Amino acid sequence: MEPSRFDELTKALATSTSRRQALKTIAATTLGSTLGLAGIGTAFAKPKCHRNGTGCDTSFQCCSGFCDPSIHVCASCFIAGTLIAMADGTSRPIEHVLVDDLILGSAGRVNRVTEVLLPVLGHRPLYSLNGSNFFVTSGHPFMTEEGWKAIDPTAIPVQLSELHVGRLTVGDRLLTLTAAAVPVGGGRAIRAEAIDVRIEAVALQSLVGQPADPATQLYNLRLDGNHTYFANELLVHNK
Repeated sequence: MEPSRFDELTKALATSTSRRQALKTIAATTLGSTLGLAGIGTAFAKPKCHRNGTGCDTSFQCCSGFCDPSIHVCASCFIAGTLIAMADGTSRPIEHVLVDDLILGSAGRVNRVTEVLLPVLGHRPLYSLNGSNFFVTSGHPFMTEEGWKAIDPTAIPVQLSELHVGRLTVGDRLLTLTAAAVPVGGGRAIRAEAIDVRIEAVALQSLVGQPADPATQLYNLRLDGNHTYFANELLVHNK
């Protein structure tokens, strides 16, 4: 407060008729200063990030650091080394899967890779299922005997609400690939065919999360067909 203004308020306090008005003036001045400082703090506060499954325009808006450019939502993925079941009966680390590769999906459907997404982990945990390595983020849908489920179903994009994704918990039974009968000749000649696959339901006995390096490279596949594939033999959706 300026010295001249302080002197005026001091004189006013000396008379009973002016004391109440002077106190009101002091209170208003103090409150205004406080609100002004609060406004400065708000202006410099870190913007709230967007959770997985919510809209985004750039990856900087996502808590996870990844904005899926095809649907403009913050999305989830797998780490390098996650094995993908190929339509020729082999498996391949996800980082070596390329556009136009043929991937094995649910019901033996052969799906083509239309895009490979390459985000980084950002500030979110990775998860281990049944003692596996920590290979997946929380928003990826896994198929169970009861339908699609994710570790964090709130991370599912609203565009995929028709999947009706529930919460994955210990005790759920995950659909797991145990065998695939690939036709003789294989390769791209099987593009239009469905492959005979054997699926078993495996109980989820442990589910553990842990932090990892925010710069960890992640991968996700965009597919045609029924948009499903097997990651580490677990049936998942490409989101």
